Amino acid sequence: MTEMNENCVIKIENLSKEYRLGAIGSGTLRHDLQSWYAKKRGKEDPNQRIGAKQYTKDDTFLALDGVNLEVNRGERIGIIGANGAGKSTLLKVLCRITSPTDGRVRFRGRIASMLEVGTGFHAELTGRENIYLNGAILGMTKKEVTSK
Repeated sequence: MTEMNENCVIKIENLSKEYRLGAIGSGTLRHDLQSWYAKKRGKEDPNQRIGAKQYTKDDTFLALDGVNLEVNRGERIGIIGANGAGKSTLLKVLCRITSPTDGRVRFRGRIASMLEVGTGFHAELTGRENIYLNGAILGMTKKEVTSK
């Protein structure tokens, strides 16, 4: 692993994130217990949808595969890609919402997440007012928000 130079604010090295596929804990507690009990008795899962793919515990999806990135002070970047390309996963790893399977993320300063578009925006406020409100929620002063 290489060190961050003094201008570097985000350094991502060989970052990978792998997810297990399947419906793990995706239903209600009642459905999960019904499915578990049926499996224990060797019966068909009463909550299985017709035509739904069955996954094993070894079925995985690699959302990020060996990502490397360095962002220096003053730089702005855009992350673009098709649905399922790993954009949101990368941002979730950066914000420590999820952990990487492999690799390393280092940064200077603080990173705040506003991943879900529209989350936390008040419909009766103007765009500018919403920006200041969300900045305050993130712990920023009015001066900091204005400077951004």
